[in-house]
Amino acid sequence: MNLSYINDDPAVIRITGELDYDNCHEIESLIKASLAQNESVTLMLDSLDFIDSSGLMSLVSTAMAARKNGSSVKIHSLNSHTAHILNVSGFWNLFEINKDVEIRQSIDLISCKTGVIKLEIHPTKDDCRSARMKIAEFAEKMGFASEDIDDIKLALGEALSNVVRHGAVESQCIKIQCMASEDKLQLSIRYQSEEFDPDSVPIPNVEAPCEGGMGIHFMRLVMDSIRYRFNAGYASVMMVKQRQCSEVAIH
Repeated sequence: MNLSYINDDPAVIRITGELDYDNCHEIESLIKASLAQNESVTLMLDSLDFIDSSGLMSLVSTAMAARKNGSSVKIHSLNSHTAHILNVSGFWNLFEINKDVEIRQSIDLISCKTGVIKLEIHPTKDDCRSARMKIAEFAEKMGFASEDIDDIKLALGEALSNVVRHGAVESQCIKIQCMASEDKLQLSIRYQSEEFDPDSVPIPNVEAPCEGGMGIHFMRLVMDSIRYRFNAGYASVMMVKQRQCSEVAIH
């Protein structure tokens, strides 16, 4: 992630690269410091390549704190990926978003393709980033719409973040398989893990979000189905994304 002030103004911040669990506290601290000196902070997010639930929650927490203090966090520009996440998560209205911003995506019917890709990675940030990009490239080659690809990247990113953040060591191997058929994409991830109950993770309260639990929630929001299985010290998560063929507008 890279941060820069526009025209040396600390009240206007451009965020580029990836905003995730590893660096989200940095941007949260920067925005709060700027709000201490300004009535509002404007964010430019059009060059943000990827944002996960932790990154989103860092923006949400600053926007909610700003509201309580009579100030605001504004968004001047954003890309379709970030707009889609704000929209499906229910956090869009927390921000003052430039009224001239309209994100519109045309999803065309593309000839269906089938295929499979298998990856083996270690639980490091570089490997996880590489896996996200390879799966996204595969989905694009298989004819999936851009919004579907954003959803697949987000779900895979959240799943891998959970593996990294909950005790995985670099020597462990994560196996990923992605298979595309005429009507859907199936994504499976297998890794060492103790058994847990994914259904015990509550649905976050949009009005009072707390840290933790957002990853699985986001996976459920953007994928059509998610299942966990546990066997002999390993966890497997299977996710399905149906193909789209329509026009989507985000307001």
